[in-house]
Amino acid sequence: MLIRGKINCERLCESEHLSICHVYNNSLEAMAKMKTLKERSSKDETTFQAEMKILQRMLAHDDKLKEFMTTKENERLDYKAEEAEKRAKMSELSTHSPRIGLFK
Repeated sequence: MLIRGKINCERLCESEHLSICHVYNNSLEAMAKMKTLKERSSKDETTFQAEMKILQRMLAHDDKLKEFMTTKENERLDYKAEEAEKRAKMSELSTHSPRIGLFK
């Protein structure tokens, strides 16, 4: 009877030991997965920040280009308006005043 009790005790210890080992192994696996996820998250964050910088630079460049093009367009419109005004004055002068011999 004592021997049977000892055998039962050993089996119980073995089954508890296996159970504890199983829980420990699961814990190690979970920690390894968490570490992997944290590393991946860190890499994703770094990639995101780099892409964000690139996009911000592109937007800033586009803004500067738009400002430059708007300025050039306004200058050109002003120049065209001045030229039209000059032509209007020239045509007005040529129709209202006699030719004095400006073009020889």
